[in-house]
Amino acid sequence: MQVNVQIIHAFTDVSEEGNPAAVIFDQPHLNADQKQEIARVVNLSETVFIDHAGEKDVDFVAEFFTPTRQIDNCGHATIAAFSHINEVTNRSFQTFRMGFANSKRKPQNIEIRGNQVFLELPAQSFNQDARALLPIEEKEVFQALGMKVYNADPNHDMRICSLGNPFFFVPLKSNNQLAELKPDFQKLAELSKRLGVIGFYPYARETLVKNRDAAARMFAPAYNINEEAATGMAAACLAAHMYADQHLHKDEFLIEQGWHMNGVFPSLLRAQIKKSPFGNIRSVLIGGRTIHRDQQTITL
Repeated sequence: MQVNVQIIHAFTDVSEEGNPAAVIFDQPHLNADQKQEIARVVNLSETVFIDHAGEKDVDFVAEFFTPTRQIDNCGHATIAAFSHINEVTNRSFQTFRMGFANSKRKPQNIEIRGNQVFLELPAQSFNQDARALLPIEEKEVFQALGMKVYNADPNHDMRICSLGNPFFFVPLKSNNQLAELKPDFQKLAELSKRLGVIGFYPYARETLVKNRDAAARMFAPAYNINEEAATGMAAACLAAHMYADQHLHKDEFLIEQGWHMNGVFPSLLRAQIKKSPFGNIRSVLIGGRTIHRDQQTITL
């Protein structure tokens, strides 16, 4: 059996690098073992299998795999998948509904705006995983990231933050300090499991490109992703955190990622805040540009 795999880079920035994801479209006959094998062979941080849905309120259903395990959801793979669907169906400036195969997760809205794709994340779960850290835990985080205590931004707290997927946010004083991190991936993997987070998202308000709101890096070794070029779920949560907790009341946040990776994979994530009439966050739209880079055929 041969399976066509589309390689699409999501959240592309000035160099059009972004974060690559593998997209397999309309292959409902594949079982979980076959999907996991395809993800292993492709060996990108995420592979998404997306099929037409038989439900009235959902257009497509999706499943997500890293090279070693299935995961619940993935922002950049969703953006990549619907960029491909829009390319195939030519439904520009339209809205899709994405469900999750074999999952009780609620369907999510996808918006196509010209050459950009946005995933809407409801804010009901925002900060549900937040908690204060013990001093010993803070020390372990600093050691695992290879940073000094005095490099942490004293104006903002480290915290666990979630819009459905929990991440550990570490504010730094400068972009140089973000670049100089030397993470111990084994320690980070152990901490991720103990703290119940997907990964660690250190960030700085200082950016490489002017008029942007934050620069970030993403380490998720517990999911066999030492560093990722763009992380939609984490960037959306960071935007909500800056809006609600740091009182930076903006409608859109621009977040850089991937600039400090080996090889450099510049990514730009756009997070747009949908608010209630009283200014509370209703949802976060996370999205950006994509580019269709390659196609592979895998034989099972």
